[in-house]
Amino acid sequence: MSEWNTFKCLRVFFITSIAFTIGFFALTRPVQYPKLTLLLIALPTLTVTYLSNDFTPYYYFNSVGTRFSLIWLAHMSYILCILPVENFYGTSREIGAGKGRRWRYASKMMFNGRWLGTYLATEKCHTVNYKEYRDGAQHIVTMETTKQGISSRPGYAQEIKGASTSSNRRRAINFIAKRAMAFLIRYIAICFYADPTLSWFLPPGSKPWSHEDYAPSKRAFLSRILLPKLFTSAPNNLQPLSSRDVLIRLYLGLDQIIPDYLLLSALHDLCAIFFVATGIDGPDEWPPFFGNITDAFTIRNYWGRFWHHLIYRSYSAHAARFSSGILRIKTGISTSRYINNTLTFLLSGLSHVVADIVMPGPKCGKWLVLVWTLGAFCNGIIKENCWVLLGLWISVMDFCSNNLSSSVVYETD
Repeated sequence: MSEWNTFKCLRVFFITSIAFTIGFFALTRPVQYPKLTLLLIALPTLTVTYLSNDFTPYYYFNSVGTRFSLIWLAHMSYILCILPVENFYGTSREIGAGKGRRWRYASKMMFNGRWLGTYLATEKCHTVNYKEYRDGAQHIVTMETTKQGISSRPGYAQEIKGASTSSNRRRAINFIAKRAMAFLIRYIAICFYADPTLSWFLPPGSKPWSHEDYAPSKRAFLSRILLPKLFTSAPNNLQPLSSRDVLIRLYLGLDQIIPDYLLLSALHDLCAIFFVATGIDGPDEWPPFFGNITDAFTIRNYWGRFWHHLIYRSYSAHAARFSSGILRIKTGISTSRYINNTLTFLLSGLSHVVADIVMPGPKCGKWLVLVWTLGAFCNGIIKENCWVLLGLWISVMDFCSNNLSSSVVYETD
């Protein structure tokens, strides 16, 4: 990396503050010129993306900052230019009933890429409703508070309020303790994973991979599994599959997942502890960043239930706008769904490519992460269609079997 200094860091923070300030004011009430507002947000955001190498002296955190800036820009673009005004700001009557700008609501939604507490939430948090902030309420209405009601006995409201405050304090303490423990476990796991003396050792040798592992005779993998005799003999002359070939690919696959899972979850834990401890947010507003790993038993569940949903709403909305508005593809059909999902994964891959390109070092091969992202989506399509073809094959075989049995019975009679 190039030499990092405090001046470069402050420069990036200053430009970032400009983008966040414009975005924050834009969310407090409907803007008259949303596209112009988005342009004013995009200029400093893209500048920060280009200068993200100056954010910290650490490569990984700068890469995360780059991806986050692009995701946030897509989030703001979705709110300002795609999502109907009444769906975010409320109807004209609700907007007129509110007094001034909704500062609290804007602060809740500014970085809420998962749309928690709204009808667009990708993960259901039943005790959080940000519509109350939008409509001018000073607190979040939860399921518990709506069921309690207020008695007419004098002083009862204060008793309920005091009990609720005490209960919320205990919940916050328990939440902070659990997230602190989770952060500690993830930090220890990161140390073990990044320590070269404790890293994975693959046979033969201690290096995870070498130039020999990328030789032309070792690049093909599935061919050497399915048809080993054909591809290991002339004229292909590929080397027979070894245990190291399998472990190398397992290592490379997990290396795309484990660091992001541990580090992003750890950063999310720190943010959750800070905002809940300071009373800015409640525990229900900070569900885990990733889902349960036990749900990732299929490719669709991996992306739909386990991996984070920070980009789901914004990227898929831009993909749908492109397919229906530019490609003129009819919505609600299978073709539209496949194209929208492909474009969503394409946008995700492009954000990773941009994050890698602006980072220092050689640029060769940076675009391959796009191939990996699209390949992950294609695997899901292949699996889904394989089940469909299998179902059709079983149906045809059942039909033929039934007809054959009927004809046999008929001939016997």
